[in-house]
Amino acid sequence: DNTNYDHHLINIYNLSHNNTTVTDTWMGLRSGGSLKAANIYSARIRLTSTGSGFSTGTVTDNYQRIEHSGAYGNAVHRSSNYKIHIYNTGGKKSDGTASSHQPQTIIQYNSPFSHTDAINAGFSFGRWNTTDAVDGIALQRSGYNIIGSVTKPKVDVFGVIKQS
Repeated sequence: DNTNYDHHLINIYNLSHNNTTVTDTWMGLRSGGSLKAANIYSARIRLTSTGSGFSTGTVTDNYQRIEHSGAYGNAVHRSSNYKIHIYNTGGKKSDGTASSHQPQTIIQYNSPFSHTDAINAGFSFGRWNTTDAVDGIALQRSGYNIIGSVTKPKVDVFGVIKQS
């Protein structure tokens, strides 16, 4: 609801696969019921028990990469958890003016890493090259649609009321 809220916080926890394939998790923004086509300028920091990594670049397939080689499934103790902050979902300043503010995302995550019990944690940052209002998100796993390929995750959505 972009009329009352301009920033959102989404918690997703206990997300686990129904299969044993290790895949990445990606997030897309939706507008008008469709996936928002946009270049995403992104940076990602990853920490594991065996090392760390950093990557930057422009993503052109409409999804922001959240994690790398996490979310191994078919085991009760292997589930992923995400905290997603989406700013400027209305594409405007908080006072309702200037329809030129691009959505930005900050995502924290932790999940199992590959086929081990090691931890995979990090941050993914994105600036979406669009000024359209955002009215939803879409999650995807590499090679899998998130719906039907995961056990039932828990999801909390919070909207931050616009300041007047």
